Amino acid sequence: MKRGIQDATACREALSRLPTLEIGELRQQWRALSKAEASPHLSRELLVRAVAYRMQEVALRGLRPVRQRQLRQIAQQFKETGAANTALSS
Repeated sequence: MKRGIQDATACREALSRLPTLEIGELRQQWRALSKAEASPHLSRELLVRAVAYRMQEVALRGLRPVRQRQLRQIAQQFKETGAANTALSS
């Protein structure tokens, strides 16, 4: 089995367990994934979403460089003009 498929499968299984974790376990997951403490102000629901996003980012290797570049361009445009064209091309 290819490494990417194994990672995606393991990620899916871990994601399915997230809603059942206690907030302390979610904070532990956050710490393991981000190497930092989670803000004490994060709600349980937001922690579930943040941990899920980071798990997927790690397992699936994050955004492709072209998407990262597009997002940086959108952020720069917004910073300069206060508005941004968010229509991403493929």
